Amino acid sequence: MQELQANQVVDQFLAGLMYPVSKTELLERAAEAQLTDEVMAALNGLPDREYQKPAEVAKELNPA
Repeated sequence: MQELQANQVVDQFLAGLMYPVSKTELLERAAEAQLTDEVMAALNGLPDREYQKPAEVAKELNPA
């Protein structure tokens, strides 16, 4: 249940960003939003590139 809530927070966070967005911008906005250390660590592990839409970030965070 807690993981589901965390995923919803991340989804809402990603949906609220202006795209395209770089990894650096993602980390800055996540810090401003005071997301959890776990989420920050996951975002920090993303490839250093520009993301065009929330689905691209979500795919990197949750590879199939």
